[in-house]
This record gives sequence, C-alpha cells and structure tokens, in this order.
Amino acid sequence: MSFLQAFRFEVIFRLVGQKFPLSVTEISGLSVSVETESVKEGGQNEYIQKLPTYPQYSNLVLKKAMNVDPEVLSWLSTSITTMNYSPIPLTVSMLGEGHDPLISWEVEGAYPVKWETSNLQADQNNIVIETMEFAYQKFYVI
Repeated sequence: MSFLQAFRFEVIFRLVGQKFPLSVTEISGLSVSVETESVKEGGQNEYIQKLPTYPQYSNLVLKKAMNVDPEVLSWLSTSITTMNYSPIPLTVSMLGEGHDPLISWEVEGAYPVKWETSNLQADQNNIVIETMEFAYQKFYVI
C-alpha cells in the first residue's frame, strides 16, 4: 500500500468554457459532515434515535503566491464587488511525481466569499500570499 504525499497539487478553475490551472501552496476545506436530529420514540426509553440530516460542507480555502491571473482575478473581483455571483466548478487534484493526477475532487457551485493578501511590509522582501475562500454546494471524488 502506498500513501499519498500532500505536497503536489493543483486547482483548476473552469470559467467561460476554459480551464485555468492554478498552482497553490495550501488547500483546506475539503470537508463534509452530517449533523443528526434526535427523535424520541414513544415507548422506547433505552435510547433516543439519531437520524441524519443534510450534509454540510466547509468553505474551501486556497493559498498561493500572488500573481496576475486575469480571468480568475476578474471573476473574483466582479463577484465580490458587484455581488454578481456566477458559481463555477473547480477541480482539486493531488499530483504524482510526473504531475499526473492521482486523485481528484470535483467541487460544484463554488463562489468567492473572502479574498485577502498577506501583510505588505516595506522592511521585508517576502512573497505576497493571496488567500481565497469559496463556499460551494458539494464535492465528490472523480
């Protein structure tokens, strides 16, 4: 059995019928949980039934070195500043040594909810890190 190493990955944005792959430094938020609803049954005093409700998905957070990706930047900016949201599909892929996808997750209905940069400091020569956070409907392995 081999284990996946989590240091090679990419995210593909699908905007206006085109694919825009982004190299990112960190991905979090591929997470789903199912809450339960407690139901008491008449005559049943030993336990309370716990029934599943809808799945709830975390926000997807991407961190990357800031650079100019005009199409993605335009989509982010338009969505957040004009409140004109156009949800898109994203593909998150773990890559092997030859940069071929080993496992991928399809993220449906993603739209930006937060966008920020790291601190800008005149006394340091650091790369600016851009953080993008997306709400989404669901994800699944493809």
